Amino acid sequence: MSQWDLTQDVLVQRYKRFLADTESGLTLHCPNTGAMTGMQAPGARIAYRPTQGGKTAGRWILIETETGLACVDSALANQWVKQSIKDWKPEFAWRSEVKLAGKRIDFCGESDQSKFWIEVKGVTLDLGNGQGAFPDAVSQRALEHVQVLLERVEAGEQAALMYVLMHNGIDRVRSAHEIHPAYAKAVEAAAQQGLQVWQWPTQLSWGGVQMGVPERLA
Repeated sequence: MSQWDLTQDVLVQRYKRFLADTESGLTLHCPNTGAMTGMQAPGARIAYRPTQGGKTAGRWILIETETGLACVDSALANQWVKQSIKDWKPEFAWRSEVKLAGKRIDFCGESDQSKFWIEVKGVTLDLGNGQGAFPDAVSQRALEHVQVLLERVEAGEQAALMYVLMHNGIDRVRSAHEIHPAYAKAVEAAAQQGLQVWQWPTQLSWGGVQMGVPERLA
């Protein structure tokens, strides 16, 4: 289990995309560029990591939603995978943030036989009944990642999208075709050509995160 030492507060508002005010009078950095649908309700209990000497009092990490805890900090998905990927696929020597075709792919694993490219996407869009979707806003960057990964598959290497579930109310994920139809079509087509699609379940608490076992979707 990855643990954290967070301070709790109550959300007043998120505004200007990267800022959030709390009931105790603090302003926090919001490290999420997405729509954050269902994750910015005034009056919700939140938790943040205090910082010293910055423009804000801390970095917002968690929020309590109607269906469970959710992680606001999408960058943590990569950190969690980095801590766990060697146990999941020990046959590969893993590197992170590897340049490929003008992009940075989150992870590249190398073995004597092959390479395995993995792009991580944090999932927080809760559609209800355990269903989550990605992305929560149109993302040209995510669409481009699909094409770059597919090119590696066509070159005879392994490549995968890894959706990390960052919301306790989400048990399974699909492409958000109603938000970004081009992305959904690209993922479906790429999967038919050999791009792997996985989800990595997690269990969030105020004290940390427990990583589950990755599940292959396609």
